[in-house]
Amino acid sequence: MVVEIKVVVLGEAGGGKTSLTSRFALGSAPTSPASTVGASFLQKRMQVAETEVCLQLWDTAGQERFRAMAPMYYRGAKAAVLVVDASAPTPTKRSASWLDDLKQYAEPDCVIALAVNKIDLLDDADTRSTLDLSHIEELITKYQIPIHETSALTGEGVR
Repeated sequence: MVVEIKVVVLGEAGGGKTSLTSRFALGSAPTSPASTVGASFLQKRMQVAETEVCLQLWDTAGQERFRAMAPMYYRGAKAAVLVVDASAPTPTKRSASWLDDLKQYAEPDCVIALAVNKIDLLDDADTRSTLDLSHIEELITKYQIPIHETSALTGEGVR
């Protein structure tokens, strides 16, 4: 028996959602990803303990013009990954609105994680330690979600 789990990947345009999803599902990030229109879909099969799991990965568009379509992709989601760009000067304050929309349409017990992506663009550990994550920390506290540092380019933190 295969357990199917719908996972939505959401966040602002340019945060690396498509690259991160591709790196996870296919093992490599696209060399020049185009902006996602609506959503794209990938699957990843994996063994978890004694169970075969099929993750249905819905990579949603981050542009504001596609925002009205997002609830259609959130319905039935059992898991979600909010992706933010680590190299942005300050993480977007709209992250909370993405999560509010998700909570409204996804399954009530939807598991959420936060991926701070593009850590490869940070020069060194000192840059990482001075990164302004105060807004992210508010999200982590408010929504009780774990944070993961990732790089779709190098694969760091993606597994």
